[in-house]
Amino acid sequence: MYSAIKKSWLTDAHLIILLKEGSHAAYTEIYQRYWASMYLFARKLLNDPIVAKDVIQEVLLYIWTNSENLKENTPIAPYLYTAIRNKALTYISRQKLQDKYLDSLSAFIKQGEYTADKNIREQELQEVIDKAIDALPKKMKQIFQLSKVEQLSNKEIATQLEISDKTVRNQLSTALKTIKLKIITR
Repeated sequence: MYSAIKKSWLTDAHLIILLKEGSHAAYTEIYQRYWASMYLFARKLLNDPIVAKDVIQEVLLYIWTNSENLKENTPIAPYLYTAIRNKALTYISRQKLQDKYLDSLSAFIKQGEYTADKNIREQELQEVIDKAIDALPKKMKQIFQLSKVEQLSNKEIATQLEISDKTVRNQLSTALKTIKLKIITR
């Protein structure tokens, strides 16, 4: 009966009635009648031809699987465009959330790599410095530790060790040069 009627003469109400009865021909007619305009609308909303086609496919699948819920007097075009708009907005919202999540994850990873790498380099550098200090002659090491660890002034170190300020300065200068050399050549 449906195939004998000229499809283009069918109103939206007739198409919905036939669709509710499970008519593949009615579904095909809706597809052929509205696909191009739905595609242009979805493409305009989404700026992506592949996603636009996916959204249309979802909407068409929805009306096929849920045709019993359609009201017979529902105009098809506005229903389809509203469904496409809603699906497009949902897609855009999810995409923004996904982009935000990926940006956050990327920043976290970069920060983590930087922090981990920085910590490792600091630890390695500290080990080189500690070894260089341990390798200093006994008196030079003592002067260096009093200056840098205990933060005594050159005069205080000279008084405590009963040596001249000039000896303290010379020993510190030599210690720093030795340590710097070890750092550079590591």
